Amino acid sequence: MVLMTDSVPPAFAKPPLRCVQAGESAVEKPCASTAIHNDFEYAQLIKINFCLIFKFLSCSNMNKFKFKAAVANQGGAMEADTISKHGRSSKSLMSRKNIQFLSTIYALSVMCLVFTGCPKDPEDKSPLTITKPNYGDIYHCGQWVDIFVSGYTEDDWQEFLELEYSCLTGEPQHTVNDEPHTYKNKAYTRREEAWSFTFSPETPSVWEGHWVKLIAHNKKNGVRSDPQYIRITNPLIGVWDRGDIRITFTENSGVITQINSGSWLAFLDKGLIKIGDPKFRNITRTGNLTWSCQELFGRSENDIPISTFWNNLTITLNEARNAFTTDDFNYIKIAE
Repeated sequence: MVLMTDSVPPAFAKPPLRCVQAGESAVEKPCASTAIHNDFEYAQLIKINFCLIFKFLSCSNMNKFKFKAAVANQGGAMEADTISKHGRSSKSLMSRKNIQFLSTIYALSVMCLVFTGCPKDPEDKSPLTITKPNYGDIYHCGQWVDIFVSGYTEDDWQEFLELEYSCLTGEPQHTVNDEPHTYKNKAYTRREEAWSFTFSPETPSVWEGHWVKLIAHNKKNGVRSDPQYIRITNPLIGVWDRGDIRITFTENSGVITQINSGSWLAFLDKGLIKIGDPKFRNITRTGNLTWSCQELFGRSENDIPISTFWNNLTITLNEARNAFTTDDFNYIKIAE
């Protein structure tokens, strides 16, 4: 009789999982789970049981063969006497033993599943998904990009889950394989929330105008998420409003797209300006939140428009990247 213990045999033994709480350092300690059921555990037990059953039946068949050979040598009378004395044949005895043995194996298998802390399959192929940000979301240099991943639920995520980001040189190819890039790194893990990461693109000359590829990676089994893509743009690019006029900025200029009220209506009526004319030109970045440029002004006498001229000044963007000032004028961003 083979005695099964309450642990997985050495040939199938797995090291204990590394169980840590979010924010703690990873320390080796056994998992607390005592009744984990999955296909991996059943496959192990079935394999063990089949080996044991095969060995037992092989021995049983050999013994049965020897028994019959002995009976044949002693004649048919001996065989009849043996059968009449015990009331059953050797075949029925072996069948009963087989049934008892299989019942024992089944009972021990159930006990192992119920009472042992069988390890989870380390090769779990659960898919990873980047749930935030969304495709095409716009970020700016100096801003933190927070990334959230689903599909990994273990407390050891800070050790075995990572987020890679890369600054691409072209359009997204939508592949888990590497794409042409100028920069690649791994994001920081966020302490505020589990299974989340963050990074901040800092250098405008490297990041602005480029797509950034995000991909999550489970280091335990090599599973990778589908890639997600965001854009890093110049924060001046977009539509800005100051009340009386509306300006749309591109990389190095800002044009008048709407005149609502004020003295600029008189300049429009006079023909000194028109929709689509530049209001800002020669825009040059001087810092993460500052640009030097020239802005168009109007000259009037007795409230009558006479001419326009260009004045040198500085654009200063706020930390939220949604408002800027030039001298005494404030512009609010209303669209990217």
